[in-house]
Amino acid sequence: MLIWLLFSNLLFSTVHAANFNAHGFEVSIEPVLAYEYFQRDTPTRHRAGMLLYGGRFTAGKPHFSFEGEFTTGNETAIYTSPSVQTVTTKKENARIGARATASLSSILAAYLRLGGQASRVTTTVTDSTPTTTTNERDWQYKPYLGTGVQVALAGVLSAGLDLNYVFYSLNDFTQNSVQISTSLQIHFNSK
Repeated sequence: MLIWLLFSNLLFSTVHAANFNAHGFEVSIEPVLAYEYFQRDTPTRHRAGMLLYGGRFTAGKPHFSFEGEFTTGNETAIYTSPSVQTVTTKKENARIGARATASLSSILAAYLRLGGQASRVTTTVTDSTPTTTTNERDWQYKPYLGTGVQVALAGVLSAGLDLNYVFYSLNDFTQNSVQISTSLQIHFNSK
């Protein structure tokens, strides 16, 4: 249900994507809407999710391409124990990697993604006194691995669904993050 909600929100937004094809070399730009589960440290260490949005750029041949992606999101939560705290979290992800795509039919393609992700989380805590504390972590650089499918919806429209895993720790998998994302691509001059 969450995936359908994310996809329908993206489908009816005013953001458009483009795909250009020149001599078998394809370049595409597409909006991305994602939901990511990751480790939080405030007010106590816990795992939580956040809605992210951004864009993706791919360039290469139909079966192998390079990609770049940037997503960001903000969220505010209120905690009442041990005292009343308002916690605002901002997360930014930047990815560079490669994608291998296999055409499964005329309307369905599957792909594998891998590369590196740079992430930064900024947390601002305001308590009831009111005192504000901001904690901005340095950029963290970690590898990611993902898979996805792209479905042709019409002659010029396709939709994608991705599942990505970012490796923050091989010893404690609760520190790793999982991201589910949808994307919408409108193809221009693809012949």
